[in-house]
Amino acid sequence: MGDFQDYYTGRRHAPVMTIFVGGNHEASNYLSELRYGGFVAPNIYYLGRYGVIWYKGLRIAGISGIYNETNFLKPRKETLPYDRSTIRSVYHYRKTEVTALQLLRPSNETIMVSHDWPEGIYEYGRKDQLLRCKPFFKSDMEKHQLGSPPLMGLLRHLRPSHWFSAHLHVKFEATVPWKSSRENEKINKEEIELELNDASEETDDLPTRFLALDKCLPRRKFMEVFRLAQQDVPPKLAGLDFFYDPEYISILRTVELHRKDIESAGLDLPEDLIFTLHRECDRQRKLLEDLESDKYRELLQINSQFSETADASTKEVQEYTNPQTVQFIEKFLAQP
Repeated sequence: MGDFQDYYTGRRHAPVMTIFVGGNHEASNYLSELRYGGFVAPNIYYLGRYGVIWYKGLRIAGISGIYNETNFLKPRKETLPYDRSTIRSVYHYRKTEVTALQLLRPSNETIMVSHDWPEGIYEYGRKDQLLRCKPFFKSDMEKHQLGSPPLMGLLRHLRPSHWFSAHLHVKFEATVPWKSSRENEKINKEEIELELNDASEETDDLPTRFLALDKCLPRRKFMEVFRLAQQDVPPKLAGLDFFYDPEYISILRTVELHRKDIESAGLDLPEDLIFTLHRECDRQRKLLEDLESDKYRELLQINSQFSETADASTKEVQEYTNPQTVQFIEKFLAQP
């Protein structure tokens, strides 16, 4: 703890590529500079408020922050300096971010990363063992509050190969089996599932492996090593190691165009808005696909260039314009 500035200034260097999502104990002012993702330090990449990227044949999706029922439906209005309320609400993800990820097609070839757990995931692992370790979880389980209902809805929709979380400071493993009916009776009735996709879209009925890890402290289970098979990279992007997922870019453009409509619609989006979102996603996808191969690759490749935006020694809190965010907006959001 407290040594991030050494990585930021280059005095220390992450020995391996590190990809992360935000939780509820990060520097929210800095991560807000990189709301669409970017390098927070050399070799340390932030996925943004939500994002999907490819790294060396792995498709990685993520959402930052934690669930808060009060703020879930509210638009983002947090600005510096944060007060006692906004210093917390700034790391509460919103319906807009979950909606965007719900627009992704189901894929068992995707790895999902979140900070808090999908609510109800404890039903698919050693719940008894979890309660022996953390007996005070029982009350939240009974109230369906040990985790995020929207993320359980997202899990049911995406059906990724792996889902990695943290937050509750305990190691926990679970395996979620899927049925072709897309229903699973164990999932609790309190989940929030934003129905945005055609129910006929099915993925392979392979299970999702869930893993949460403990805090990074001595004698705690905070690390696990996986051997994961590389997935088939989109043909036009073959040979690139690190790039934005084209489906994600199409969705992000769509969500930014219709952000106000999504925010004002409440929890359940009206059918005409859902239709509009799908139609715009298709249009944006075609705009990308119609680009010449060289332009397509150049556009989607992630720039690994990092530059400092603030003096690491300053104690003054102020807003900075991050060049990575400026470049992202110029590439993807200044176009039709």
